Amino acid sequence: MQKTTLISKGFLSASCVASILGCSLTANAAGLTPVSLELMLLIDASDSISSQHFDAQINALNNIFNDANFYNDFLLPLKDNPALNIDDPSLAVSIFQFGAATTGDTAGDPILNPILDWTVFNEQHQSGIGQLDPNTITKIGGFTPLGDTLGIVIDELANNDYEGHQTVNLSSDGFDTFSSMSVPLATREAFRSGVTFNVLAIPAIGGQIEQNSFNSEEDDYDLDILQAIVDRYPNLPPQYKNNNLAGNAPFLMLDYATGEKTIEDAFRLKLGLETIGYAPPSRPSVDEPDTEPTDTLDPTNTGGTGTSTGTIGQPTADTGDIGTGTGIIGEPTADPANIPEPNFLWGLLSISLLGLLGHNKRA
Repeated sequence: MQKTTLISKGFLSASCVASILGCSLTANAAGLTPVSLELMLLIDASDSISSQHFDAQINALNNIFNDANFYNDFLLPLKDNPALNIDDPSLAVSIFQFGAATTGDTAGDPILNPILDWTVFNEQHQSGIGQLDPNTITKIGGFTPLGDTLGIVIDELANNDYEGHQTVNLSSDGFDTFSSMSVPLATREAFRSGVTFNVLAIPAIGGQIEQNSFNSEEDDYDLDILQAIVDRYPNLPPQYKNNNLAGNAPFLMLDYATGEKTIEDAFRLKLGLETIGYAPPSRPSVDEPDTEPTDTLDPTNTGGTGTSTGTIGQPTADTGDIGTGTGIIGEPTADPANIPEPNFLWGLLSISLLGLLGHNKRA
């Protein structure tokens, strides 16, 4: 169901003032459905995001949420986390795109358009959202009122029909245009609301996408803005941040923008960190052959994302490699049990030499 929500800047200003005065909009106290996690996926659909990037995200989310293993990968492991005490894991998820009008009296006003209405996943409904087809979804376009949109999202989460940990999965280039609410103010309100914001960087239009590769010299994103959305107060002790459901810190992921991961792999990793707190099992995409993974996956290693705000895909200090320092998907390590002992190797060498000498004597 497609419905467009256009919010005037006057309404945003009034809402902002009410929030500052402590009179922000809140959810109804009664009649809410309890869930483990309320997750809103928020996709930048402004003109600075190419149709290729937008369509790729829709296709990736369609594959992930319609995968028969979705519940087993992203929710069932929550039962095994004693710190959470969750016996019946559940997720309420929605997908929105945002942009802004460019003409007329409403030019610059933010538009929030649902791609997927709130849908609950649990033991009874383990996968399936219907078909998300980018050919049937009209990309909003227009400006990128990022600050205003963050304010609307907080209001949406406060007034939906669910009660649980609240997380926003934002994908954007971070270039804020025509916002009446500045991003710093919006991120302050986001922090006060208790909502967790995680960001997947999407490169802005600039280069051409050819054979699934990106022109990294021309594609771009505003790293400072994206990092500020994730972590409004970087010097705050980790225990006071708006952490994810499993306790790991909010994060900014650059793996897709740098071309290290496909958009589907990036979303799977991001959703894993937002739900169970670590990378989910590898699953081949619909268009990829079912082959054995070459990397070793350690689901107990979160790469430190539970103790401090992480930027996934940033260069590591010691190697300069991008995306290898997160500790989530590690390189294969040697198995000590399969490495021969030195004495055993010397024994084999001695037997070989003795055999050679015996052969020469017989000759």
